[in-house]
Amino acid sequence: MILEGIIIKGVGGLYKVAVADNIYDCKARGKFRKLNIIPMVGDKVRIKVLDDGTGVIDEIMPRRNELARPPVANVDQMIAVVAVTQPEPNLLQLDKLILAAEKQQLDIIICINKIDLDDGMVRCKAINKVYKMVGYNVVYTSVTEPVRGIEDVKRFLRGKISVIAGQSGVGKSSIINAICGQNRMAVGEISAKAGLGKHTTRHVELLAVDGGMIADTPGFSAFELRLTKEEAAAFYREFSSYAAECHFRNCLHLKEPDCAVRQAVEQGLIDRGRYERYVYIQNELEREKGFVRW
Repeated sequence: MILEGIIIKGVGGLYKVAVADNIYDCKARGKFRKLNIIPMVGDKVRIKVLDDGTGVIDEIMPRRNELARPPVANVDQMIAVVAVTQPEPNLLQLDKLILAAEKQQLDIIICINKIDLDDGMVRCKAINKVYKMVGYNVVYTSVTEPVRGIEDVKRFLRGKISVIAGQSGVGKSSIINAICGQNRMAVGEISAKAGLGKHTTRHVELLAVDGGMIADTPGFSAFELRLTKEEAAAFYREFSSYAAECHFRNCLHLKEPDCAVRQAVEQGLIDRGRYERYVYIQNELEREKGFVRW
């Protein structure tokens, strides 16, 4: 019997494949090893069900996209989590994460977490202003009682494969626990000395929730991004309205004369902080020959 499903977990060459309401323990055929193809979580596959109820992955459908690290295929959107404090929000890392999502043509939702620690919502509103101005969807969450914002996150999950990512310690696993209504993911504490989270996720797994699937992914330290300087400029959405007015068609909006993007920054039409982080990333791309890492 041949069935079609999706790989929801893979550890040590063993894969769990979801087919409708059933989950099959599967191995991959040896032909994939010969072709240097490694099945990934998120792969849509055809499996042959054996007499003992286990399965063999017989075919991997063409991937729409794939993230190399963490290894997830056919992703629809990324939920980028940033905390208002504990750890301090690192918007440079957030912007790099957004670039990674833009390159893979993912929808992007920015989740501002731990709002219970932000008296007067001052920090939340400041971060929200920057990214709402660009056109990204922004949600506020808190996983301490009373839990807030989780239903807003769930509305974005339906019918999609989502990855949730962000700096270690921002509350990714706690958010997944709140979404699933149970302790599906281990939660790490914050290092008081360094102010950094202890990463707790050991593998990538797709969790079914509200008609969609969500994957927990490693923190920023595991993300890698290769792109050209031209791609970096193109993936900043707020630049597009002004780039056509630049003197040079291939303007990178750095030191070129008559740059409409830099003029928009001076006029307050583009957030100055985000532009300055863009310049930093461009300099990093120059140093690292197109490779941005955490």
